Amino acid sequence: AEPKRENTMSRRMSATLLLTATLLLLQAVPLSAHGAMVLPPPWQDVDGTYSQERGDGWMGSGVTGYQNDGVLVPDGIPEIIGEEHEGRTWCNAANRDFPGQCSFYARHPWLSPGYAVPYSPCSIFEIEPHTDARTLPGNAQPTRWASGSTVEAEWAIYANHGGGYQYRICPLPASGSRMGLTEGCFQEHVLDFAVPTVDLQNVKSSRTAPRYTVNATRVVEGTWPPGREWATNPIPAFGPDGLSEFPFAPLVPGACGTKGETTTEECPDRVMNWRIIDKLHVPSTLSPGKYVLSMRWDAEGTPQIWAACSDIEITPSVGAPATPFPPAPAPPQAPPRSCGLCSCDACTPTQAYSLWYSDWCGDPYQNGCDGTRPECECSTSASATPPVVATPPPNPPSPSDVGAVVSGLRDCINVCFKEMA
Repeated sequence: AEPKRENTMSRRMSATLLLTATLLLLQAVPLSAHGAMVLPPPWQDVDGTYSQERGDGWMGSGVTGYQNDGVLVPDGIPEIIGEEHEGRTWCNAANRDFPGQCSFYARHPWLSPGYAVPYSPCSIFEIEPHTDARTLPGNAQPTRWASGSTVEAEWAIYANHGGGYQYRICPLPASGSRMGLTEGCFQEHVLDFAVPTVDLQNVKSSRTAPRYTVNATRVVEGTWPPGREWATNPIPAFGPDGLSEFPFAPLVPGACGTKGETTTEECPDRVMNWRIIDKLHVPSTLSPGKYVLSMRWDAEGTPQIWAACSDIEITPSVGAPATPFPPAPAPPQAPPRSCGLCSCDACTPTQAYSLWYSDWCGDPYQNGCDGTRPECECSTSASATPPVVATPPPNPPSPSDVGAVVSGLRDCINVCFKEMA
């Protein structure tokens, strides 16, 4: 029996080493987040190489690792995109399981476009040390746009949370420091869409694949900044908890999808292969100089804002002398939220987040119930201390498929240990 015991111990040690090596490898790989600007190339795509890749090659730059997570529309701001609104892109009367289900997504950014405040107008890296994208060195060469011209911008999706988006531009501070770029500055310089349509393109096989031009759905009434258009995400996902009904029919056959590698009969191709291409108007009143473009995507299905930035150089055009944009008014300030503290073992996900965020409220996210995580709540059995004013976290790590992989490996190895015992 002794040789058998040694053999069993050896296999256990091998399995443990395999798990350890796998965990270290996963920690070294940037997590894939959920969508970003592709063109003009974002800062993460320094020389524009990845923007020219077909299929999901755009993700190679690492731009999908940047986000604004756990952001909500402030209390007191009315909901603009109701369940019957044509701009609803995730949960509506067409695909909900029961009346009231869509209320789970209340105060998610897209339901009141522009009112939720991101931590950074260019996003934060989703894992430690949560680097602000504004600290990146920027593009090797800026994209050149002439004032008064019509230009194109495009973005792509990895995990589809519905919602809508907007392109904004801000002068690069005279100091050259990108940390001087603020959300307020970008909101003062929203770029108008030049045409009432949007192009969808499946670049699985080629960057020059045919484009499909469809009517765009835009929202302007009640949005922030006032009077500035937001475009709805034109690629539908299945909506709440992976339901089998779309909130709206695909605008192009097959131009749909929920996440990553997932495909269905209706969505036979991966959503990452599709590009969403808009024509934008560059104001003739923009003075020549260095600027930064920010593409902001407000999600409906999650409390997140995805933003990416790119260096732009505005060149002169023939026409009237350039004058600056009029400043936008300051957004209305809602009263700060308060939340009671409770012990960690009594911190659980709310009903709205029980599927997507089941692991966010416990270890290692120990502060889930201190008011910084909208996805968590104290259970009724918990004793709460006096409420404290919640302050935004620097941008805590978000769950990803890596966690599921690691958990699966642990389960597999545990089973192996039992069989070898």
